[in-house]
Amino acid sequence: MAEVGDNRLWFYVVPAGKLKLIDPSDKIIEIVHQDRYRTYIVLLSPEEPPVNSMPVPRVHFGALSLSELRRRSEQSAIELEELELERQSLTKWRYVLAQNLAAARDRSARNRAALETADKERVFVLQAWARRDLVNEIRGLATDLGIAAVFDEITDKDRPPTLLENTHSMEGGENLVEFYQTPGYRDWDPSAIVYVSFIIFFGMIMTDAGYGLLLLLILFLFRKRFTGSELGKRMLRMSTWLMISTAAFGVATGSYFGVKPPEGSFLAHLKILDLKDVQTMMKITLTIGVVHIVLANLMRAVHEKTPSGRFQPVGWSLVALGGLSTFLGQGTFFASVGPVGVVAGLLVVGFFGSDRKVNSVKAGGLRIFDGFTALARIVNIFSDVLSYMRLFALGLAAASLAETINSLSGQLNQSVPGIGILIAILVLAIGHAINIGLGLIAGCVHGLRLNVIEFFNWGLKDEGTPFRPFKKEETRL
Repeated sequence: MAEVGDNRLWFYVVPAGKLKLIDPSDKIIEIVHQDRYRTYIVLLSPEEPPVNSMPVPRVHFGALSLSELRRRSEQSAIELEELELERQSLTKWRYVLAQNLAAARDRSARNRAALETADKERVFVLQAWARRDLVNEIRGLATDLGIAAVFDEITDKDRPPTLLENTHSMEGGENLVEFYQTPGYRDWDPSAIVYVSFIIFFGMIMTDAGYGLLLLLILFLFRKRFTGSELGKRMLRMSTWLMISTAAFGVATGSYFGVKPPEGSFLAHLKILDLKDVQTMMKITLTIGVVHIVLANLMRAVHEKTPSGRFQPVGWSLVALGGLSTFLGQGTFFASVGPVGVVAGLLVVGFFGSDRKVNSVKAGGLRIFDGFTALARIVNIFSDVLSYMRLFALGLAAASLAETINSLSGQLNQSVPGIGILIAILVLAIGHAINIGLGLIAGCVHGLRLNVIEFFNWGLKDEGTPFRPFKKEETRL
């Protein structure tokens, strides 16, 4: 005690993030232990330091004797050893199973590759698809190994596999696209458009700021669980944007766990949409549907090579935009221009119904028949645009259910004195949990359906097979 004088020991457990907030200039402190997450500090002072002298409250010790603390330390060490043994017994086969799984995948890949090989005595021939940007690397490897390599250009008769590659921020769209189908090799890559539109559609369906922020917090707390694989990282990025979209649309519609902000408040001023305004919400969702389908048609027109493939999508775009102008521009100039666009679009579709050459009366008749067949899709474009109204319907249903849960909880609190508050809290927790679950299912199913059904129907022509590189499977543990 002579070494510390009249000072007493005051103990603090400081998280790593708050360590830099300590001002050591007027304190006598000693770090007695430090790990990855926290630092154990002893502060010497005759009197108890002020509460604001350290970034965290002090830890109280002294109620237990030193012998009791040692006994508890020994008991904790025994428990840690038992837990370590249990962990080893539960995970001892994990690495072996992973190795065998990787070996099974390697065998499957080799068997698949064997279908593309030929063995004729001392001649071994392998035929495979290769990435264009790796041709030089493969040619160099063939030279080093002393084997012959011949590279042929793709012909119109070939059906090579499709490799989707996007920027780091849009990689999640590849998983969304391949969940339903892989575009053909000669088609275009819709990953970026599907990724952005899926995030927007999901937010419109969930449309509650409270739900979005709550799920965003849960994602933040469990973020390390997603970092074990590249797919997990993609899903974390996409899920984060989905929750941000949900919160943004919730702010725009003024819904916070089904509660609307008070009139005149800051949050009330941020409300720009009313889900119960049927006419306005119908116009918004139909506009989104037309823009989405027109974008699909225009992208298809850009990547097609035949006249019918290029001009039919343009015609359907005119039909969709003309119909939207007629609906939105009632009583204005656009209402009279809209029908003109519809008729012009139908004429384009009918005229370019096929690429059949007219060199006889029979061929001319068949060309006319092709035009009428192509025009039959007007029913499809009408129903597909109307299908986007589910965004409004599902968003309104989720918001109404949240309001109903809040109302029911309030009634239970008033009707049952005392214990009613507990029942009301239970109803709130269970009710909103169910509503969040339904919203997640609806957002994923319908948000993805509008992309892979309606959008793909007008934007993609062929279905392809995914490119799977031939490589040794790695055991990632």
